[in-house]
Amino acid sequence: MDSDSDEALSDENESTISSEELDNTSSEDNESLIEELDQTSMYDWEWEDDNSSFATDFNYFDRHASENDLIQPIDSFFKFISPDVIELITDQTNIYGKQRYVEKGEDVTNWKEVDENQIHAFLGTLLIMGFHKLPRMRDYWSQDRNLFTPAVANIMTRNDFQRLFSNMHLADNSKMPSKNSANYNKLYKLRRNKISATGTIRSDRKYFPTELKKGEKLERGDYRYLTSNGVSVIKWMDKKEVLIASNYFDPAVEGEVSRRDKDGSRKQISCPLAIVHQRETG
Repeated sequence: MDSDSDEALSDENESTISSEELDNTSSEDNESLIEELDQTSMYDWEWEDDNSSFATDFNYFDRHASENDLIQPIDSFFKFISPDVIELITDQTNIYGKQRYVEKGEDVTNWKEVDENQIHAFLGTLLIMGFHKLPRMRDYWSQDRNLFTPAVANIMTRNDFQRLFSNMHLADNSKMPSKNSANYNKLYKLRRNKISATGTIRSDRKYFPTELKKGEKLERGDYRYLTSNGVSVIKWMDKKEVLIASNYFDPAVEGEVSRRDKDGSRKQISCPLAIVHQRETG
């Protein structure tokens, strides 16, 4: 059980979110993306095999480095979250925090400005919580030595973490068109920040291209793709069918993945670069 000194760390804004709830927490942006796909589209999805809307000069990290150019953990981090994104999160979090103060009728000057170092610390804390799971979020700061996590508690106080957890933002809500506006779009925050994504998709999703639902026989390494409105859907054959959607990778650019044959030997199998990325990042 936590000691009295641990309890004293809490404040009126203390969160009771557990680690499991944190894993299952989805942002407004992700919810909006799902809603957008499940509801009537704002435009028709006309699928075709044109890949001209995708960049072709993307240099994917090939996992090789010379002795004089070793890759550090922070280098890998910035492959996914660039300094520009950190700056964006910092600015928008401060804007949103002040907006919330105004909404609650509080003095906006009482908002404590967030800096980029705090955003780095917050994101690093989330990564640690992802692989070092505890029953409750507050347990990382517990006085119980069986729970206390120095890698978290020594970097950021619980109150600072809770404040960022409640206020982190990516876009200015005041600039979002109202729901009654013709320009209203549920993907406003994603599109405004030009956010790209790649991930698996089910063939029963709304607007999934019917041409890729056909039960054609593909050999291992074969693939088909169609594109629409800057989004590609790829069907690639491994031991079984793999379906990927992406608005970032050119579906015509190929890479390779290593696979084991029945005799135990390994060989390289061709596949779209989006598949390589998905396999590497999981």
